Amino acid sequence: MKIKICIMDNDAISAKTLDSLLKKWGEENHVLINSSIFNSKNALLHFGFHDYDAIFMDITLKDTSGIKLAKMLRQQGYQGELIFLTIHKEYVFEGYYVHALNFLVKPARYADINYCLQYIKHKLSDNFYYFHSKQNYTRIAYQEILYFSSQNQYIEIFTPDFNFLERRSLKSLFSSLPPHFLQCHRTCIVNTGHIIKIAEKELILSNGISLPISNTYFPVIKHFFFRCTNKNLN
Repeated sequence: MKIKICIMDNDAISAKTLDSLLKKWGEENHVLINSSIFNSKNALLHFGFHDYDAIFMDITLKDTSGIKLAKMLRQQGYQGELIFLTIHKEYVFEGYYVHALNFLVKPARYADINYCLQYIKHKLSDNFYYFHSKQNYTRIAYQEILYFSSQNQYIEIFTPDFNFLERRSLKSLFSSLPPHFLQCHRTCIVNTGHIIKIAEKELILSNGISLPISNTYFPVIKHFFFRCTNKNLN
């Protein structure tokens, strides 16, 4: 799993200390922390901010206040977590206007960072499928996954645009997935959110692909499909 983090801080020493704590947490929790450090609004806007899972932001920056910058980021569609760094506790209530995850009093403590990162980790785990191959870490939104197919010792992950290959068993994969992923065949796990039609021997997905469905899994797939359909109609 990988978490992409931005650190916004005027103080270079403070920023490096925080970065070290983040990397320490990543090592202890088996998470790759991909971090960047900026000290100004212009630098962040120049390099882009939408891809960051979280931004640790000092209240006082070189060319603006952290609160003003946070409001700007939210207005421009930033959906990640905002964590403010401050020595001014009186700013805490302003964080509610930008849905800040937390305010950390500088210097930030490891226990506080742990709370924030554990929250982010669980949130991302609920929304994304993670896997790594050699030195490459890949994150795929669950809603983008059509189905998984197994062959020998590998899993192929199918999305509307790309396919990915992972060395893993179907059994271990199935136990880690959200409940709307169901097995439809001994070689396939399907995202039921993409099923548009069920026939006796096959499923039709939103991209027109058909998957085999065996007698063993047919009752469960049928029940889940019609339960979701009825909810949408109501």
